[in-house]
Amino acid sequence: SGPFSPRDERNWRYGHPHSFKAHLLPYISREDLTDAEGSWLQKASDRGYIYRTLELSGQDRVGYIPETIYEYRYSETDSTLQTVPAEKRRASLDHVLHGMPHSEPLQLPIHVVLVLWKRIPLLRTQLDSLANQTVLAKGQRLEVHLVNNNPNRIAIQEIDATVAEFREQQVTVESPYLEIRTTHNKENWHAFSRFLYVRDLRKSEAMDFVVLVDDDQVWDPHYVENLVDSHRPKSMTTWYGKRFADGADFSNSYITFDDIQGKRIPGVKTFTYGGPGGCIIDTNLWALDYQLFRLQGDLQEYFEFDDIWVSYVLDKLLGWKIYREMEAIPVTLGKHNWGLIRNDTSGRYSNRISDLF
Repeated sequence: SGPFSPRDERNWRYGHPHSFKAHLLPYISREDLTDAEGSWLQKASDRGYIYRTLELSGQDRVGYIPETIYEYRYSETDSTLQTVPAEKRRASLDHVLHGMPHSEPLQLPIHVVLVLWKRIPLLRTQLDSLANQTVLAKGQRLEVHLVNNNPNRIAIQEIDATVAEFREQQVTVESPYLEIRTTHNKENWHAFSRFLYVRDLRKSEAMDFVVLVDDDQVWDPHYVENLVDSHRPKSMTTWYGKRFADGADFSNSYITFDDIQGKRIPGVKTFTYGGPGGCIIDTNLWALDYQLFRLQGDLQEYFEFDDIWVSYVLDKLLGWKIYREMEAIPVTLGKHNWGLIRNDTSGRYSNRISDLF
């Protein structure tokens, strides 16, 4: 099949009812609703903006409802087939198909959310790691969201200073497509903070998916690209997880951490439990907010177990797959001596992390 070009299709198949994402509205203009003379279209009056939204969305973001969900009623007196002259109808359709400019699919930025706690000395190395992601060299925008759970003034100053130094020394020169946003939380919801943050982020940003990473990780240059390439709609893809033979004994997974690190047991392609730290998730998950955010409501006492709860929502409530990613595996430093990092004012320890690659 060739490129997605709905205006070139022989038959019209995008009629009512239809819907599109609200973030596409700014791209629809008067020109999508008027003819060559600038008058309002009398026929094919909706095709201009429908084609525009289809083109901007791209084939992978277009869905089709096979069920009949409406009744079409035709009027022999009021229909535009009766009231608009045939020549005018042909001219209107010809203008929509051939006179209006086409649009290229929007390339949405990739959003990466990193929650910070006690490992702030590693932040500069992590920013360098993200600045070296291969997607940036291909012109893909990468927006990194630092969500700080440290309420004390010293930690806030340290984070802000690290980001400012990084921007000054590296971003403007090497990574023009990398943007960093910092949020300092007043309440510490631990790792669940990232889900709360994405909930608010979706109100202002168009997102198909989001990448979640941990503050004890650094990443291979191909990490984000591999995650995005492996992403499937209505799913989560992650490098770490568990698979249970019988029941739900969390400590009895038949694929271990060492198996995952060693890329063993390749037959395990999905998990029952998926670790969010180092994953990519379809942001339609946040549409199930009445379940997802029970950890802020009636299940608040369990909010520190956000990973288990999110896996339950994905696997049992939504029926989504939690896919195993075998290439995009971060370097996890959780087992290292973090006392050394906290006390290393020279940066020598964090600089040596690059040797792990």
